[in-house]
Amino acid sequence: MKELVLRKQISYSSALSIIVPVRIDVPDRLENLRTSTAYLRKHFPYAEMIMVECDESSTVPDDVKSLFDEVLFVALHGPFAKSRAMNLGLLRARRPVVAFYDVDVLVHPSAARWAVRQILTKRFPLVLPFSGVFVDVSGARRREMILQLEVGRLALESVREINAKPDCTARIVDGGVFFADREVMIVEGGYNARMISYGWEDIEVLRRFEQLGYYRAYAKENLIHLDHARGPDSVKNEYTDRNRDEYERVKQMSRAKLRTYVINDLAIAHGPDIDRLRHEVRARKSRSNFGPTRVAALVSKIASRIRHGSG
Repeated sequence: MKELVLRKQISYSSALSIIVPVRIDVPDRLENLRTSTAYLRKHFPYAEMIMVECDESSTVPDDVKSLFDEVLFVALHGPFAKSRAMNLGLLRARRPVVAFYDVDVLVHPSAARWAVRQILTKRFPLVLPFSGVFVDVSGARRREMILQLEVGRLALESVREINAKPDCTARIVDGGVFFADREVMIVEGGYNARMISYGWEDIEVLRRFEQLGYYRAYAKENLIHLDHARGPDSVKNEYTDRNRDEYERVKQMSRAKLRTYVINDLAIAHGPDIDRLRHEVRARKSRSNFGPTRVAALVSKIASRIRHGSG
């Protein structure tokens, strides 16, 4: 039985590419990157890991880079371009499932494996590997997780239980990490490159894909966020309202108009092969019975929130 479980864990890990966008803007960020990378290597040793660093010059130490299968560097002198970094990683990924992963978070291993399974079986094209409950840990609690590389009971407790603990704050968030079918992400525009710096980029992706008919599921566990100091790209700034305006523009589009917008304005790859793949993906979606899938997505979201006392 243990051997069967291990084989399944290896299989799910082997199907996964993890994309990590990086800019070391504060010392906490480097510590969190070290922690999340070591955590991912511990729990998903067979996953393909891709780091995309965007900065004026590289500041990620070589010992951290060595933990990744591929390291990309983008010389960038302006604000952090998370969307650009995600899309570069997406185009380099070779596994059928991709995880878009924030350096500051820790996802429960069971939730990640469940997410991969949902995508491989074509049940859902997008999965949030957590309940929507985002647990920020600071102080002694953060230090404990950095040392142990385990999320512990916090990933399973209710919002009320978590907020009663020192150094812990729980809130509802749709962001930080999500898993997706790699082909679907490529043909439907990936991350919106019109969004830069801070705010709305994760929400826009999820909303856009929902409008295109790709519904998402939620795992039952919570997501852990390692607290950190905030640089200029981690707080509301001059780009935040622009990002919100782009989100609102996408939100108002019909499905037909949005499909055209994806091809003409958001496409991250071009050519006959991409056109063929887009046709195949959209044809596969149209053949699927998306009525029950939409209902299942709603049930998944409500159940996860109620389970954690946040509904």
